[in-house]
Amino acid sequence: MKWHHDRNPEQFRRIAHYVFGVATTGQGIASLETWFDKIGTPTRLSQFGITRADLPAIIENVLGNARWFGIADLYKQGCRHRHPAQCAVTNRQENSIATT
Repeated sequence: MKWHHDRNPEQFRRIAHYVFGVATTGQGIASLETWFDKIGTPTRLSQFGITRADLPAIIENVLGNARWFGIADLYKQGCRHRHPAQCAVTNRQENSIATT
């Protein structure tokens, strides 16, 4: 949520206010993380024992699966978004614009 809240701040502000009774998106995200911790839901890859050194193999696995399922064209090599899934969204949008 931290990497995405600036894309729709009003939605995150409403969640913070109506669900957690706090004023800011930062407080809402912190409240959600606290709740996840309370119920035992992991919020970090490190909680699964995954380290930064593991990421290249995980990424290669994901890309291999994308190729296997025929969706590799959704992923753009060299994407500079903070979150890889956003690369897929941007690529779909660019493909949509190019075909209209």
